[in-house]
Amino acid sequence: NLTNSIILKPFTKDVESEYLSASIYAMTSYFEGLPMVLIEAQSYALPTISFDIATGPSDIIENEKSGYLIKDNDLNKYATKLKTLMQDESLRAKMGAKSKEIVKSKFSKDVVMKQWENLFKKLKSDK
Repeated sequence: NLTNSIILKPFTKDVESEYLSASIYAMTSYFEGLPMVLIEAQSYALPTISFDIATGPSDIIENEKSGYLIKDNDLNKYATKLKTLMQDESLRAKMGAKSKEIVKSKFSKDVVMKQWENLFKKLKSDK
């Protein structure tokens, strides 16, 4: 009985429009490496919510600041925190701004390139 509550959208090549029309990014994965989709969602200033699985989300989401990390498989808390985000526009804006800030400071091209350059310099000097 969810047909009036859930819309399954078709494939689109215009992902940016989807992010720009969204207010929250909710991820329910049981396993991820580095979930680029969380970084992508945060780059569009979306607050994010995810289970705190073994790897990935905790490297991106700052709990209670840019979104929520929920103990793995705690469906009640996930639903409660998702509802909190859905009901509080100012909280979404605040967390979304923090999300965008995190992406810029940790995952921007300049930051990642600097890390690669430092790694290569260190490897070269260790020889």
